[in-house]
Amino acid sequence: MLLGVKENLGYIIGFEILLGISTGFNFQGPMMSALVNASKTPGSSILTTAYMNFGRSMTTALFSEIGSAIYASSLKSGIVKIAPQLQETEYPIEQVMLQTELIKQLDGHDRALVFGKMMTAFYNVFWMCVGMSLVSLVFAVFMSKKKIPKGEDVEA
Repeated sequence: MLLGVKENLGYIIGFEILLGISTGFNFQGPMMSALVNASKTPGSSILTTAYMNFGRSMTTALFSEIGSAIYASSLKSGIVKIAPQLQETEYPIEQVMLQTELIKQLDGHDRALVFGKMMTAFYNVFWMCVGMSLVSLVFAVFMSKKKIPKGEDVEA
């Protein structure tokens, strides 16, 4: 798997850095391309920026919901598979999934099983994010090649 339940902090930070770099590359390029290609009427750059931010916000909300659905369904199907192996009967497993602070109160065996299924669910969400990054990379290849004009070519 990508990361285990008990993993080196360096791996976690490394994956977060990769995610941050890819987010940065997908932030500035499309915005600059949209602004360069926007009409040159007064207020058009403001409107273009507003539309880009609105589109990003809506896309973020949509894929946050999709990621949540993937996580919840993966976790639910994983918990159903390990339910017969759980030894703890003080809390129903559904209650443990809704109140994650109860995981600390499970014994070591059950905690390891639940954490393993949680990591599998995170793993599935991670691959959705990788897929979306690849799609955005393909779209970035087809962005406009129009460049910002040099200072001497701009009329002031």
